Amino acid sequence: MTWMGHDHGDATGARLHALCGQVGRELGVEIFVPAGTSAASALPAPLRGFYRVADGLVLPFATIYAHDRLTARQHGWTAFGRDPYFRDFLCRLDAGPGHRIAVRDRETAISVEAVHDDVVEMLADLYAEYLDDGDRRADLRITAVPDGVDRLRLVAAVKPLRPATGSRDHLAALRNLPATLADIDCAAGIRVVRTLHTAGVAAHLTNVGYRDADTRTDV
Repeated sequence: MTWMGHDHGDATGARLHALCGQVGRELGVEIFVPAGTSAASALPAPLRGFYRVADGLVLPFATIYAHDRLTARQHGWTAFGRDPYFRDFLCRLDAGPGHRIAVRDRETAISVEAVHDDVVEMLADLYAEYLDDGDRRADLRITAVPDGVDRLRLVAAVKPLRPATGSRDHLAALRNLPATLADIDCAAGIRVVRTLHTAGVAAHLTNVGYRDADTRTDV
């Protein structure tokens, strides 16, 4: 994974850099962050900080539009992005008190409720939601283990993902890298990835998504 784009010293740039780096490491993807736009000053206030840093962004779980694709909506909202699951990202245009950024399902009849203050905060919450969904599956990919790391310790971390597989088989896989543990619970998998990262192990989730029960390998 390589985080690409432009470095920014302000707080929004630092937070966005940190989030993109985390997503890239944990999902094994390359993320390109385009340069910001001088047109940010003409956008609603909650969007300006983000667009000064990046004029749009594509992540596995969210797309933020370039500034010239922002779409005005009825009832005082503008759409500035979407996720893969038919939800729009909206910003309230009036400068009244309270939150102004919302995520709204296109199919719902419920009125829009803003719950976020800025775009990076929203993306961080969406990433947590993406990983914690109890129905989402993933594959765990381990590509490198530093010399000196106790592989039995790694087996103890990985085994709860596939308890029916013997420790000896897990150990053999860790000695023959790269290794993949397919079709695991995504929420449990990301916890293991983060544990492995603390030990210096190169690991990430891949093929994150919903799967038909007939194709599951852990039942």
